[in-house]
Amino acid sequence: MIRIFKHPRFPLWYLWINSTLIIGGLLIIAYLLFIDGSNPLRIEDTVNGEVATVEPMFDGGGNFVNKTTFKTGEPVAVGVTYCKNRNVPATIHARFVDTAIIDMPDAQSNVPSGCGKVIIDDFRVPKLLPTGKYYLKLEIEYQVNPLRTVRVPFRTVDFQIINTSK
Repeated sequence: MIRIFKHPRFPLWYLWINSTLIIGGLLIIAYLLFIDGSNPLRIEDTVNGEVATVEPMFDGGGNFVNKTTFKTGEPVAVGVTYCKNRNVPATIHARFVDTAIIDMPDAQSNVPSGCGKVIIDDFRVPKLLPTGKYYLKLEIEYQVNPLRTVRVPFRTVDFQIINTSK
């Protein structure tokens, strides 16, 4: 029989404890880097895990006010109070929702870590959107690590779209 440890420098129990500590530490580091899915964004308007509701705001002249009617082609902005826990960039997916869902092009954002209020004003009412009552459904997507993506949904209150094309 071949003995692997003919003359060990250290007792086997010492090697076993050190190996266990090193492997355990590596597993903890791997968990924190690749699996930990803590939420990078906490929206303060969220109540009991329900989707946060935010007010649509923009008067077209650069002033942010609560608004319930928008014309086609007009910019739509929403104000969100947030607390961001990690400094990771976000992708914002927006959809106008009525009886149908109209997807908007994605927008990129990277607000600073900490708590604050941000105005998301990257969206315009499509010129061919039919007249009706809509709400804007937004989803903020964070790539927390290579294996974990966190999505935070919220929506505006209902507002009216008026078609200005002739």
